[in-house]
Amino acid sequence: MHDARYEVQTRYGVEIAIMQEMNWSYADLMATPMELVEEAMERMTARQRWERERRKRDEARSRNKR
Repeated sequence: MHDARYEVQTRYGVEIAIMQEMNWSYADLMATPMELVEEAMERMTARQRWERERRKRDEARSRNKR
């Protein structure tokens, strides 16, 4: 479950992803300033994008070594 991808669009997908990432309850999430929540989501999205790019690069290198 912690390996779930953030781009999965569900009704509360963003909120659930942030709660999992930060180990927060829903009450914690609601008590957090929106600017902080947005920053956390931005960083999570950027990390995911770079991990995807790294995975593509590693797969290409693996194919080229054969």
